[in-house]
Amino acid sequence: ISSEISAFTEDMLCLAVSDVLPSRSMELSLVAGEWVLREKSYFDPIISSSMSGEYGDDIICSSIQKALVEAVRIRMPAKKVNMGVLLSGGLDSSLITGIAADLL
Repeated sequence: ISSEISAFTEDMLCLAVSDVLPSRSMELSLVAGEWVLREKSYFDPIISSSMSGEYGDDIICSSIQKALVEAVRIRMPAKKVNMGVLLSGGLDSSLITGIAADLL
């Protein structure tokens, strides 16, 4: 499993390539001598209709923003150190980097 196509080499066994859905991860493990690929869900992103009716989009977006900022904050080093960031060019790495820069 890789987010980069370049991670696949000719000597790797690759029977198929498929998408990994949002909020899911893939786990490859050796079970009784056989490779087993399992999909695991770590978050249910679907907001129930009752929740979306109770809360407006602005409240939901604000809650997501607060949760993301807090998630970055708790992963920042306790003391100021030089840091580097590998940017993939995607939205997620850019958001995390921007939030980290704001927190410094």
